Amino acid sequence: MVEYLLLRDWLRSNAADRALFESTKRSLLRRRWDDMNAYADAKTDVILAITARARAARG
Repeated sequence: MVEYLLLRDWLRSNAADRALFESTKRSLLRRRWDDMNAYADAKTDVILAITARARAARG
C-alpha cells in the first residue's frame, strides 16, 4: 500500500511522470488483452521507474 501511495502522490506533483504514465496507459489500452493481468504486467516497468524516481526524490 505504501508504494501505491508514493506513486499516487508523485504523479499528483510531477507533470512529466504523470504524462508518461498517462501516455503509457493510453497506448496499452489500444491493444486487445485476453487477460487483464497481461495489461497490468505491461505497465510494470513504467510504474517501477516512476516509483524509483519518487523514492529518490523523497530521499
